[in-house]
Amino acid sequence: MKRTKGQQVNTLFNNNHIVIDDIVRNTKVLIAEGEILTRAQRMVAKEYSLFMPPEKRSEQVAFSDLCDEDLNQKINTYVLLYKDPVSHTDNILATLRIAFGDTDRKPPLEAMELIDVVDSHTHTHKWPHEDMGIEIANVCEIGRFLLSRSIIDDEIKYILASKLLKFVYDNVRLKKAQLMISIMPEYVYKFALRSGTTLHKVDCKINSKDTEKAKQTRKRYPIYWQKLKPALYIVDLFSYEK
Repeated sequence: MKRTKGQQVNTLFNNNHIVIDDIVRNTKVLIAEGEILTRAQRMVAKEYSLFMPPEKRSEQVAFSDLCDEDLNQKINTYVLLYKDPVSHTDNILATLRIAFGDTDRKPPLEAMELIDVVDSHTHTHKWPHEDMGIEIANVCEIGRFLLSRSIIDDEIKYILASKLLKFVYDNVRLKKAQLMISIMPEYVYKFALRSGTTLHKVDCKINSKDTEKAKQTRKRYPIYWQKLKPALYIVDLFSYEK
């Protein structure tokens, strides 16, 4: 089957037999800046708005939330960019955000502002990096992992996710990351496993944090925090080295 000029990328993704090699060959991972960063943030904001109550749903509010949190030197948004060989347009196929522990931020990671970690045996509140003796500057948090809705075929989804995640894990290790954590709902956890990532669940209390940020976030995105019931995980940075 030949592609015609101007054929939309989401049509292309209906048939993985034709496009897998084409997509992999024409994609690259990069740290988003400028217009690409804005596009990635708007892509995530559109998805985040679906976690709001229908009567309060607003992509612009979600976009403002994302941008406000990204004004930080220790935060990077990565994108998997597909260069269409016919139209020469750039399409963001996947994106995620990495935030390193910031000693100038209180608390140093967003997750620490949103949830409580509690050991079910000792009932102590100790974060994994504290248990492991890892400095907060060597801890990073992965979030906002999203694939474009234009990707229909599951096999392509897993291939693209693996390409993005492997690049990111290698990159953060170069930046001295020793531990990666993530808050994610079960469907993202299952997808990450299928994509080749190893994860370990951490005991935590999702809705117990009483900070203003936690209360506002739970109120603004109740579908995510109450219905999807996300959990905290440790992400194995060497998942693709095994």
